[in-house]
Amino acid sequence: MYNNIEEAPMHSMTGFGSAEQMTTDTTLSVTIKSVNHKNRDIRMKGLGDFPAVENNIKKTLENRLIRGRVEVNFSITRNAETKLSFSEDSATFFRELYKGLTGEDPKADWLLSRPGVVEALDLGNDITVEFIHEVFESALDEFLAMRKREGDYLFECLREKIRYIENELNEIKQSTEEDKIAQQDAFRKRVEEFMNEFSMDPSRFATELALLYEKISIEEEIDRLFSHIAQFNVIMERKGSVGRSLDFLLQEMFREANTMANKSRTIDVLHRLVDVKTTIDDLREQVANVE
Repeated sequence: MYNNIEEAPMHSMTGFGSAEQMTTDTTLSVTIKSVNHKNRDIRMKGLGDFPAVENNIKKTLENRLIRGRVEVNFSITRNAETKLSFSEDSATFFRELYKGLTGEDPKADWLLSRPGVVEALDLGNDITVEFIHEVFESALDEFLAMRKREGDYLFECLREKIRYIENELNEIKQSTEEDKIAQQDAFRKRVEEFMNEFSMDPSRFATELALLYEKISIEEEIDRLFSHIAQFNVIMERKGSVGRSLDFLLQEMFREANTMANKSRTIDVLHRLVDVKTTIDDLREQVANVE
């Protein structure tokens, strides 16, 4: 088990673990469950008689978790076979009293219901601090193992989708480069037609044409999106908490893809960008569960 969060690879904020052990007189059950949350929120129940233990366990969780809403429940129950005690002296007293008044022996259910005949046995509390920690650690091992398994699954899903985006972006880049020459030729023809009809300084018109082309070009957005993808892959491999960083990058990636869609004039590129934006949305939903 990892001693601290910096040693752990990507893991999910969703997890569950449980453990149960018995002493001679008592059963202790521990359950730990967590869901995604923007911060760390640890809630504990059932250790009201052990405030110091509760504080220590909370510190343990704080050292191993950065984000997620975590609920830890402790349940302490008495074992049924050691729960009751029978007082023969009290039973004899009530039997003789009843027989003296009625001349008959009392029925068993009446006798057993008399005060002091059958009572809950005061066993004291045989739960020790060490025992609580032992059961908690067993539940924690299972809990962290599930978060790790979920994290491994998320990692593969994220990697698959980011590769899909990268492949689509390569296709978009190639299509854009092929269209670039055609667009420039079309602009040049329009310029020549315009210059034949109106009198304008050729150098100034060339400058205006370059500015116009820059407004519809998506080359810079493509480069930035490739850069975000590269950074996304780097952060995915980091240990510790990466969820917030990945979410920020996905916001930037969506912004670039949206700008590209607004600028693009070709149907094929537009269709690919719709798929890219949809995939980024899917990624954000999955990243929301990454610690």
